[in-house]
Amino acid sequence: MKKKFSISDEIALINTFFKSHRLPAYVPNTDSNVVRAGKSFISLGVKLGDGARISAIEARLRELSEVISESRGEATPVRLRNLPLQLEIPHPERQPIMWDNPEVQAHAAALGKSFGYKGEQLELLDFEATPHVLISGTTGSGKSTLLQVLLTSLCQSTPPSELRLFLIDMKNEDLPPFAKLPHVQEVATTGESAARLLTWVRDEKDRRIAAGGKKHQRIVLVIDELAELTSTLKEQNVKSSVFGSILAIGRSKSINVIAATQKPLASIVGSVAKSNFPLRLVGRVLSADDAKVAAGQSGTGAEYLPGKGSFLYVDGSEVRRFQSYLIPDIQRQAELVADQWMEQAALPWVPVGFFANEER
Repeated sequence: MKKKFSISDEIALINTFFKSHRLPAYVPNTDSNVVRAGKSFISLGVKLGDGARISAIEARLRELSEVISESRGEATPVRLRNLPLQLEIPHPERQPIMWDNPEVQAHAAALGKSFGYKGEQLELLDFEATPHVLISGTTGSGKSTLLQVLLTSLCQSTPPSELRLFLIDMKNEDLPPFAKLPHVQEVATTGESAARLLTWVRDEKDRRIAAGGKKHQRIVLVIDELAELTSTLKEQNVKSSVFGSILAIGRSKSINVIAATQKPLASIVGSVAKSNFPLRLVGRVLSADDAKVAAGQSGTGAEYLPGKGSFLYVDGSEVRRFQSYLIPDIQRQAELVADQWMEQAALPWVPVGFFANEER
């Protein structure tokens, strides 16, 4: 049976755990030391005593999670974060952060909200500053929802005259609501069409290089399930260098990539992402090894995230926990965005003919 939650009781339980395992650390039970991140999670500052080692606390996280889970009567993963050192635990009455149409600048997108000692902050992705982003997370992490939130916000903030989307979704599950937006140039849902779309974007990158320093409309290539695309390129005999060249040079030519993957395997992610995806949005993964590949570094604790929209914003050494927005009716929200830009729906752009015989 689920027990009534008390933050003071939980802090006492954690301190008893530290003491019983001879860990010279403690959690002060003061208001200034407790950060309530809405109804997403709670952060508890950890103070280290003489001779304390962070690695010793990390080694006991699974046991601590079991102790708190037993006390609460529900699964309660505990994550340790650094700078400042804190324990993060899910809120006992977790509720999603509902989409509230946050206003952001053009070529940027709202992701969700982070919470710290300075209060609540809007988490943003700015394509003027970030070339490419990799979203990782297993089933139940909220990866698909975060991808939809990102695209909704980006298309809401940026007119079609300045932004064109190329979508690859061979499972045809998460991106169909966006197919009719005026920003969308093409959608690929088969292996053959995905290979041609990718090749066209690569060729457009080459055309822009040849054109010199002209200002170009932004292209965003969206790939839902990078693992599926990787295997498809092999089947279609498309060299991996096609995708690699888009990642390596695209940024300087206003070509950005958003890639999502459920399986952050080194064989898939490591070969293309090591230096080309500076920003990682990492949800719940199954192991520390998966977390290392997804985040591009070890020690983030992504394997301890509870899922359901809990993510890490990983940009180099900067790692922040945030909660993704939830859009209850993504189809309706996409229709509202399309209506917003109705007058620009027929604007001409670049000639694209390779999908002429396929239905969008």
